[in-house]
Amino acid sequence: MTAWNDTTAGHVCIKVCGVRTEGDIDAAMEAGAHAVGLVLAEGSPRQIDLATATRLAAHCGTAITPVCLLVNPPADALRDLPTRWLQLHGDESDACIAAVAQDHLIIKAVPAMDAATLQRIDANGDIARLLVDAPSGGSGDVFDHTPFAAVRASLSTPLLVAGGLTPETVSTAIAQLHPWGVDVSSGVERERGTKDAGLIAAFCAAVRA
Repeated sequence: MTAWNDTTAGHVCIKVCGVRTEGDIDAAMEAGAHAVGLVLAEGSPRQIDLATATRLAAHCGTAITPVCLLVNPPADALRDLPTRWLQLHGDESDACIAAVAQDHLIIKAVPAMDAATLQRIDANGDIARLLVDAPSGGSGDVFDHTPFAAVRASLSTPLLVAGGLTPETVSTAIAQLHPWGVDVSSGVERERGTKDAGLIAAFCAAVRA
């Protein structure tokens, strides 16, 4: 989907992270999401294996962009990944990011409260998207946007906002932070790790509104 690759799309892009089935992807596509996240990070309740990620990435076709999510991946873990886009949630070094960027487009997740790291990573030309998350990524914890809003205007990398977003709260986050996109996971689940098609539809409708 071209909107995900367009830094001047003119509307808020939507990523539904932690999908685990073809049905999850179909629900995201039908709701108008632009991307889905395939979690390969160990310990996550949304973790899938590489074979499943490969199958789900193929299911996306050209209708929606698949993104693999990893934490401090070793080089051999990157060899057979089925997606062009990667989302990194660890403390990857600039050298690691530069190496990964040779073959992939990178979304780098950063805790919102760490303004200095945000600004340093924003200056890294190997980062395609910057994702601001709660201090514990993937937790679904809501964070206070106010301190981050103070540095928002200084950031130039297309920005995704995550962290406890729901159909009820996403409009406020958009109004405060004016992000390029939003990233939701727990906010569209009926139980931890299990997506709900109705909540996905409600979330996407709230973003569009």
